[in-house]
Amino acid sequence: MAEEMLQESQGIWGWLRGGRPVQKLSLFLLLLFLLGAAVVQGYYFYLLYEGKSVVSPSPKVPPVNIAKEEARLQQEDKDFRQMMLYRKHSREYAGVILAISREPYRADLPTKSGSSSSGSSAQDLMVPEILPPYMTVRAIFIVGNEKTALMDIESEGAGIIVKEGHSFGGGLGRVLKISGNGVVVRWFKGKITIPLLQ
Repeated sequence: MAEEMLQESQGIWGWLRGGRPVQKLSLFLLLLFLLGAAVVQGYYFYLLYEGKSVVSPSPKVPPVNIAKEEARLQQEDKDFRQMMLYRKHSREYAGVILAISREPYRADLPTKSGSSSSGSSAQDLMVPEILPPYMTVRAIFIVGNEKTALMDIESEGAGIIVKEGHSFGGGLGRVLKISGNGVVVRWFKGKITIPLLQ
């Protein structure tokens, strides 16, 4: 088979070397094609050597939802500011937690088994402490004698406008006093001072 291919190639080369005009034109076009290919290959080799043919693909940047990104950044900024406020008032919050003595499962039993002076007072001692809801004061508005506060009260809602005397938590809590520094509320049997977040 190799001999047949060699004979065919020799036959083609012999035909191209013929003296007829078609054969001469075909040989000229073949030489021209080989010369052009050599020039093109040399040019690309030069570009490769110079490094000009190396084209870095442009990075594909996914489309950005501006509204979604803006909302995400605003939420992150809000969370950061809230965290900084909590850190700023951490001692006050710690004081509030210590003041309300969070022990929901402790029942203040009477020290003596005998009957107490009042049956209702003994019954009150048997009632375990009820935890107050988580509360924050966003803003305070004082116009003349009118005092209102914007509060977030757990299980009641966010952004609630309250006045002195406002009750919450099924009547267990009541707003006692609103001042420029915070809000004093009564919960169950004690008072809690909630500072204004600044």
